[in-house]
Amino acid sequence: MNITISTYGKLLNYNLINHEYYDIQNDGLYYGTIEHNNKIYTIFRPNTNMRDRNYIKIIDTIINKSSTLSISALHTHEMIKHEHTIYWISTFDGILYYTDDFFITINSKQLATHNNHINTIAIKNNYLYTLFHNKGKSDIVIFDKTTFQHHCTYSNIGIKCHNICFYKNGFLFLESDKGYLSYFDENTKSVERIFCFDFLNKRVFLKGLLVVN
Repeated sequence: MNITISTYGKLLNYNLINHEYYDIQNDGLYYGTIEHNNKIYTIFRPNTNMRDRNYIKIIDTIINKSSTLSISALHTHEMIKHEHTIYWISTFDGILYYTDDFFITINSKQLATHNNHINTIAIKNNYLYTLFHNKGKSDIVIFDKTTFQHHCTYSNIGIKCHNICFYKNGFLFLESDKGYLSYFDENTKSVERIFCFDFLNKRVFLKGLLVVN
């Protein structure tokens, strides 16, 4: 079984059984990755300039060749696929882009501003969950998935948060600068800090969360 790992300057294909891996690309920053029909689609930011145009890098895993598709989004942090729709968030200006037919027909919706710094999007039932990092006290802002009307907000769930993984009655998330794995219960509206990662050099930054089984 192979998994794809996207990170700063590296895009790796890694085999979970024999632990072999190979570099697919190494020419930029990669954010948000999905796979479809033996192809890997990942958000590609050529450099750290927030105003530079972003791309979707398309990698054919059979022949190990890549191409790029230019997109309007800037400083993009996330791309997800839900049913037959693909979504990605332009963090620089708070615009959500989405398509029903694999990047051909693209629509958009203004959800926030530059200052909100949306870094995570996720979908549960008929709702789009967005994580407003806010470069400080973070909020979860929920929209109707179809109309994009504001549904509700969970304010100040933590500091400089990343990721949304649905779990039990709510979702897990990371308080990145503090090293916390936290849980928000949507029934009680309460936050529980489940675990704290303690690093020897005291420098902590958590990003990237996956729930298995």
